[in-house]
Amino acid sequence: MFFPTTEQFETLESVQAFFDKMSDGLMLVDRKWYIKLVNSTVEKIMKRPKSKIIGLTIGEGLGCIHTGDSRDGCGYGSICGYCIVLNVIKYSLRSQKYVLKQKGKFAMGVGDKLIRPRLDVSTHYLMIEGQRYVMMAIHNPESIIAKH
Repeated sequence: MFFPTTEQFETLESVQAFFDKMSDGLMLVDRKWYIKLVNSTVEKIMKRPKSKIIGLTIGEGLGCIHTGDSRDGCGYGSICGYCIVLNVIKYSLRSQKYVLKQKGKFAMGVGDKLIRPRLDVSTHYLMIEGQRYVMMAIHNPESIIAKH
């Protein structure tokens, strides 16, 4: 997986076109941790169509079992400070830098199953149409899909 430069993306449509070519699970998340775009691999991982993922917080979209721990939702529970997904997204937004292949456990509900895969994620900061985003890649998605 490689991350392109910001200059390659002038619109969200160009990001989606890139996503559609990639086999890793890809998500575009805004500065408030809401999911703006996903590719078909994320749909397979989550067993849900894009329409049921886009617009949710990153925790809700990935089925994090801890999103309900705080009435404020994703990012505010006592365990959230240890979340691999949230930590790499926050780092990329804050530093405007990328994170490569960070590994960590993530408890997620997929369909009617609870799974705890070891995620391998990378992030890349992007500025598109004047808005700050983070592109997140979930590497080796087949290992997560196999746990369903």
